[in-house]
Amino acid sequence: MARQHATSPSPKSQQVLALIRVLEKPKNCGVDVQHFRATIVEDQKKLNGLIAKRKLQANKQEQRHRDELAAIILEALRTPNQTVNRETANFKGTRIAGNAIYASITTILTASSSLVNEYRRLDDMITKLRNEQPAALVDTWKHDVEDTDRQLRRGARVALRNVKKMLDADVEDVVMGEADEDGDVKMEDGEEVELNYELRKSLRYAERGVKRMVKGLPMGALKYVEELQKKKQSDMMRFLMRVRCWELRQLKVIHRASRPSRPDKARRLGYKAKQGYVIYRIRVRRGGRKRQAPKGATYGKPTNQGINQLKYQRSLKSTAEERIGRRCANLRVLNSYWINQDSTYKYYEVICVDPQHKAIRRDPRINWIVKPVHKHREARGLTATGKKSRGLGRGHKFNNTSAGRRKTWKRHNTLSLWRYR
Repeated sequence: MARQHATSPSPKSQQVLALIRVLEKPKNCGVDVQHFRATIVEDQKKLNGLIAKRKLQANKQEQRHRDELAAIILEALRTPNQTVNRETANFKGTRIAGNAIYASITTILTASSSLVNEYRRLDDMITKLRNEQPAALVDTWKHDVEDTDRQLRRGARVALRNVKKMLDADVEDVVMGEADEDGDVKMEDGEEVELNYELRKSLRYAERGVKRMVKGLPMGALKYVEELQKKKQSDMMRFLMRVRCWELRQLKVIHRASRPSRPDKARRLGYKAKQGYVIYRIRVRRGGRKRQAPKGATYGKPTNQGINQLKYQRSLKSTAEERIGRRCANLRVLNSYWINQDSTYKYYEVICVDPQHKAIRRDPRINWIVKPVHKHREARGLTATGKKSRGLGRGHKFNNTSAGRRKTWKRHNTLSLWRYR
């Protein structure tokens, strides 16, 4: 009995473990909140557009009213060009009423009187409207925007609660906060609501389903080429690469290609199908670098007497880039990639850029390579494969070799002393 009690776990420890699992912080807790915030921002943009539209209509109405007043004033101030033929009132012993100027002045006075009466009528109307609406129009719009924002937040809270209910998750008011007057849960700005375990688990299953559905979507042409290149051991790719390798053996060691053999890889490395970009193919002999020693005499210490088991410190791709750079001295080497290989050679395609072409000099994405400081960057280990051979990279793995493996080794193994010490 004592042994059974010793081996069986205590109920308290089981409760503690279960509590730890429940209190684990969810990873994707803010997905729904971010979605609701995006919806709120979109609705705010719509309201701002509606406010701007109403303001534009008010400005147009005011301009139309001003044009009508200007037309009335011009009609009143217009001078008649013909003499007055009708009988008019005349003063005794004078001929003033028969003058054309007198008639025009009388017309102007009559029109001015009507204009003054119209102005008084409009002023009374504006005063009446102002008394009916004591608050400014801008304040009214601001109040409408605040009400709309409040309604959107309330809808977001209700939607979150409905989602939790639909996913069979418990609605915990203690975690979410206190309820407001409408029975909804408060959600302050910038505060992420922590979802409980059931909701997190349900959302995780939904995310997995979406990922599986996305994988089944149709792919583009370059994506198909990329997937084919990943299956180099398939029968189709083995046959294709064997035929291409035979063709490459018949060509020159270095020759220009009309288009890249792997367009997906070339585009990922910076190639564009436009003027100024050139593709060159090259083959490099595989294997190590045998020491050139006549009669096997190396004339040195035993550590340097090896002949056959010597390896080049740089990769074959770096060698291919350097040879292309020497052959095409007027071009700049951008990058390169592997295309094929056999028992004797490895074949590469090198992307070159013409720094004198206007299409390159005017393109802000590639005109950095036009500067003279980038001449023969492949010979100085500044391309991707050159930096890899030097031991350069990004991240914590390369912090101890920031200047290169060989330079760091030399600095660590060189004794530097002051002359006078």
